Amino acid sequence: MWLVIFGLLLIAVTLLRNIRHVPVLSMEIPSQGRTICDLAGNPVVILAPQIVGTPEEHFVRLHEFVHVRQLSDNCGRAMSRFQYDKSFRISQELEAYCAELAERVKYGMNADLLMHNIRLIFDRIYEADTTKINCGGDNGNPIAPP
Repeated sequence: MWLVIFGLLLIAVTLLRNIRHVPVLSMEIPSQGRTICDLAGNPVVILAPQIVGTPEEHFVRLHEFVHVRQLSDNCGRAMSRFQYDKSFRISQELEAYCAELAERVKYGMNADLLMHNIRLIFDRIYEADTTKINCGGDNGNPIAPP
């Protein structure tokens, strides 16, 4: 409970300071990272404290900053669409996961195993048809189901 209050306090202080860069906060969340919109309509990245300072932080930041770019034009509208439009959410998440996969491969991780894990995530969390999900489309662009 105190971590949530502390996290909200950090968000409030960040908003009051009107910072021009994307704030990155650390607070308890149900995943490793999350990108939200602040009250001014700017993206804010939240990282789980257990990954801060670990090698995993690099990959989670990369994933979340893909979302920052996706939300940068109109954070509120894009976030609303993300919540209610399943195909949009899948396309946005796939882009972020594929960027993360490409970075992990640079560090020597197995692309096939990573793609398998991405498909599991999309099957379980997004209930997506994973047969067409792929990070190896033309020019390296993700391929999502229609």
